[in-house]
Amino acid sequence: MFFYTLVLGTFNREAHERFQYSGEIASKYFNKVLKAMNLLSVEIIKLVDPEFLTTREITMNSRYILHFKVTYKIISD
Repeated sequence: MFFYTLVLGTFNREAHERFQYSGEIASKYFNKVLKAMNLLSVEIIKLVDPEFLTTREITMNSRYILHFKVTYKIISD
């Protein structure tokens, strides 16, 4: 139910109709799995560069400069 709801972007009502559970049960177990996934992500998902030391090489790269360049439009009267 969790992945069905997540991947298809469905609502609780659609999930409980599809799996023939009450809305309360579908919601309860969706929230339990969501909390478990959140706790699991803390252990599994780690930043490669937690101090963001490589951002300088990205921001100075001409391929990516357009994404970091701040442009100001001067409005004249």
